[in-house]
Amino acid sequence: MRIDVYPVYTEVAERDLRERTLVMMDVLRAGPAITAAVQSGAEKVIPMREVSEAIALSRTLERADTVLAGERDGLALAGFDTGSSPLWFTPERAAGKTVVMTTANGTAALTSARITDRVLVGSLVNRAAVAEAIVQLGQNAAIICAGTDGRFSADDIYGAGAVLSAVRQRTGALSSNDVGVLAELFYEADRAAHRFLMETENLRRLLELGCGADVEYCFREDSTLIVPVYFDGYIGAR
Repeated sequence: MRIDVYPVYTEVAERDLRERTLVMMDVLRAGPAITAAVQSGAEKVIPMREVSEAIALSRTLERADTVLAGERDGLALAGFDTGSSPLWFTPERAAGKTVVMTTANGTAALTSARITDRVLVGSLVNRAAVAEAIVQLGQNAAIICAGTDGRFSADDIYGAGAVLSAVRQRTGALSSNDVGVLAELFYEADRAAHRFLMETENLRRLLELGCGADVEYCFREDSTLIVPVYFDGYIGAR
């Protein structure tokens, strides 16, 4: 099996994704937030690229049955129900609801015009479950990192390496592109203490914003078996 890693979704060509299992990797925080919403019983999650699009869509839905989630620069948007904190999405708040979500990076990656097939939503919280899904689907795969504001983000590279490591445990033989090789090395070198990961820009920004509880949640490897799947405009459970 071959799994290639792409450090930013804007830098991947459509030809690189053909006939592959696709994974969108967003460690902090859209991936865990989407997963938490699905696990908590949300009817569906609709990712939107633009804030204006999310607001417009929410106005066409029954307000009592809708959660409007939005984040930019790590902060919840004014007038929205919540930002991208996975801790917010409890069964009491999300069960049976349609979640309309726009985030700076994760939802932009999912709705990219380059991605036209089903996409698994990956992060550290469902690392092993995503790896198992890749193996079961039996195709070569591409892990597309959401990045941060259109740039390389080390936490997503670390998450990609975590999935690669879990797939290797299941299959033995595994090949990857150079980014994938480095991602797996980064994960294996830092998984015990997170010494290097704690110095990364996106993580430090969230800590400065007081989101330490979110960061702790997002680093709990394999805390769920849920693998959200994006297809035809919305996200549900696999």
